[in-house]
Amino acid sequence: MSTASLSVAEYIDRYPYDPDCHWDAEDFVMSHLSSPVLQFHWCASNKEETEEEVRPTNHWMIFLQTGPSSSVRLNMRSGESSQYPGLLEVSSTRYAFTQNCCFRVSAAAVPGLTVEHVFSLVIRNGRDRYKFTDSHEGCRHWVNVIASDLSGASWMESEAAQRVSQAVVFYFPPTHSIHGAQAPVYRPLEVGTFF
Repeated sequence: MSTASLSVAEYIDRYPYDPDCHWDAEDFVMSHLSSPVLQFHWCASNKEETEEEVRPTNHWMIFLQTGPSSSVRLNMRSGESSQYPGLLEVSSTRYAFTQNCCFRVSAAAVPGLTVEHVFSLVIRNGRDRYKFTDSHEGCRHWVNVIASDLSGASWMESEAAQRVSQAVVFYFPPTHSIHGAQAPVYRPLEVGTFF
């Protein structure tokens, strides 16, 4: 089936029936495609660490803030291995960005931008076709590329993309109840592949 003639709503709503669809829009309200994007938020959240994980890392997501207490979350999730594509989960939320955020980079969006514009850019640039590394890393690279794309489209200031690029190479530990905030730790970027 050719996807060239599909609308954005049709394109993202084919999973799990079409094996070439890498969007999970189950928790996305399709009418939110027309919502204005007011701000972008790149959020590093803490993920549960496993015993064999010797180099912890944060999971990064993007929030398109559409109102004082609403947003659309873009969350690229790893496939089973580097042989399987990631899945771009998009969700309508009732908050501007997650409270499980240990570090955030924010930027104002240009006036008139909608969620559909952002999704169209992701589709046009093939950013929904992404494979993580064998160690299931790659979300940091993915959010960094999206920041660069948004800056390249002049939909936010270029300094925001630079701030994202500088932040994703660090691990931001969770705030400790006794010791408070801990210093970020340098973590080289592990790069997944677009296909």
